[in-house]
Amino acid sequence: MKMMWRIVMCVAAAALLSLPVLAQEGKPAEGSAPRGAEQGGQGMRRPPMSAEDRIKRLTEELTLTKEQQDKVLPILKDEQKQREELMAGGGPPDRDKMMKLRTETNDKIKAVLNDDQKKKFDEANSRMRGPGGRGPGGEGKPPSGEKPPQ
Repeated sequence: MKMMWRIVMCVAAAALLSLPVLAQEGKPAEGSAPRGAEQGGQGMRRPPMSAEDRIKRLTEELTLTKEQQDKVLPILKDEQKQREELMAGGGPPDRDKMMKLRTETNDKIKAVLNDDQKKKFDEANSRMRGPGGRGPGGEGKPPSGEKPPQ
């Protein structure tokens, strides 16, 4: 009987000691922001838009002509292919290469646009980058040219 009582007490003690662990499972640590909250409450990042979706958005925002659409779409498809290749490595893609790819793509697109469209394009890109230049609600750039933590 004493042995049975000890077993019951051990099981009860183990159950009580494991409750805090079970209560915290799936919740962020106290005082920490949920993942993605530092990105302006966006949560997990959305996957990049397809070339077709981007050409539709650009056509609406910039009033692209059919001729311009025919020139810009291959540029967007090429960027999409290169971006997928950079991300195929399994780990996070090289940020510098991704930024260079985006800059080169934007330059190619701007070469197709008229002056008014270029202005609208630059304004739209500024809005997308947010106040600090790093996505919507961006965190800002590190001071004095420092590399961001990785």
